[in-house]
Amino acid sequence: MSLRARLLLSVSTSVAVTVILVTWTVSTSARRAFAALDTQRTAALVAQFRREFAAEGDRVAAQVERIAASDAAIRMAADILRSHGDYGVHVNEATAVAPAYGVELLDFVAPDGTIVSSAQWPARFGYRHAWVSRMAASRLQRGADLRAIELPHGYELGLVAIRSVGAGERSLFIVGGRRLDQQFLRTLVLSPGMRVMLYRNVEPELSKRQLIDASGEVRNAAPLEPLIARIRQSGREAAEEVQW
Repeated sequence: MSLRARLLLSVSTSVAVTVILVTWTVSTSARRAFAALDTQRTAALVAQFRREFAAEGDRVAAQVERIAASDAAIRMAADILRSHGDYGVHVNEATAVAPAYGVELLDFVAPDGTIVSSAQWPARFGYRHAWVSRMAASRLQRGADLRAIELPHGYELGLVAIRSVGAGERSLFIVGGRRLDQQFLRTLVLSPGMRVMLYRNVEPELSKRQLIDASGEVRNAAPLEPLIARIRQSGREAAEEVQW
């Protein structure tokens, strides 16, 4: 090989190595920068969703507070304390009150845990409420909580608040709120490109039907099933990149 050819090969090799190193360095830096931006954006979107969810909980709690302070609730509490277990006159009360205060779920529960009136399931009149009577009085003034709500067709997830009218063991309990369904997801104000899916963990087994978004049931749920199963088992938050 001539000297000229060797010099040309040497220069070409040096240039190629330099280009490869520069390209690799720029590519690596770019990937790290994009990854950092993506992490920041994800954290911001999650924080935004939490703010929206907390705001919705505050709205639910405020609605139930207004019901508890209403003349109808105060009058009902007084009547129930005088009735000695005869609650029939109030069986339709929740059905009338719920739309006036913008709640989908509303139960009036007697001090002994008996359902006096139910907007979402009127036939539950006279049954024992599943969990209100077991709650400590100190928890009643908290914000809204997630609860499994029993309905005629099964269980749904609800965002509910509990307030009381009266004093101590002679209180009328008011349980009100809204369902967490696709209509609830449509009310959330989200950033462009953000999609929220909700898994309603109200069944003992993993169920595809419980994963919904603002349009209804998520059809291609398979990529998310391992993540959902892990969170159900651990009961803790988890983050994972999913190849959709």
